[in-house]
Order: sequence, then C-alpha cells, then structure tokens
Amino acid sequence: MSLQDRKKLTAWLIVFMILLFLSSTNGIGAQITNVRKIYEPYFSQYPSLKNAVLIYQCVLFGAACIGFYTVWVLYQRLPGTLFVAQRGLVIFTTLRLASVWIFYQFAGGLGTGRASVRANMVSSVAVILTGAVWYLYLARSKRVREIFSA
Repeated sequence: MSLQDRKKLTAWLIVFMILLFLSSTNGIGAQITNVRKIYEPYFSQYPSLKNAVLIYQCVLFGAACIGFYTVWVLYQRLPGTLFVAQRGLVIFTTLRLASVWIFYQFAGGLGTGRASVRANMVSSVAVILTGAVWYLYLARSKRVREIFSA
C-alpha cells in the first residue's frame, strides 16, 4: 500500500502527532540536557544524585524513542496498527510520569520537600490528563478507526 493510497489524516490526529513529536524533541531533549546542568554542582555532596540523573535521562530518552515510534506508526497509517499506536502512547505517558518520581526516589532525599512533591503531583496530573485525553481520542474516534481499518 503506497502512501498515496492511504486515507487522509484528521486535523486532530495531525495536531496530536505534531505535539507528540515536539514533546519528544524539544520537551524531553531540553529536560535531558538541563537536568545534568542543574544538579552537577551537587554531585560531590550527594553521591547518589549522579545515578539519579543518569536514570532520569535514560527513562526520558526511552520515552522520546517511544514518542517518535508512535508518531511514525500513526503517520504510516497501516491497517491494524492503531493498537500499536495506542500502546505506544500509554508507554510514553507512563515513562514520562515515572521519570520524575524515579528521579526523586534515587536522588537520596534531595528535593523531597513539600513544594517539590506538590510540583511533582501537579506535573503528574497534567501528564496523566494529557495522555488520557489523547488515548480516548485514538480509541473512540470513528474517523481514526476508519483510517486504520483493514
């Protein structure tokens, strides 16, 4: 099946793909590079912080790879691959959500204050809501199901 034979993408699907791509490049890429710059001065005071930063970066890199793959699957519009895109979105959202909490778990007590936990809760709710809204769109849209039908 050539790209010309495939059904056209919906506007919302294009918006989702652009947002997921930008989130995977600019959002996650900036977080991966900035976290080391922010916490590097404290590596000598908190020995576990270096490992926490590395784990955080690896989890975010994994999320970015899954985000790229999900965009690629959606762009291809191959019959029967909607399930793969939905699972990709779930894994992407889970990794984004887990990255912050994993960081503070391995950071050895750094940043476990009330304000930090509150900020993590707010960002976690935002990640969950965003992922849920887009997942529901992929799962319930008749047009999207029609695009990926056999």
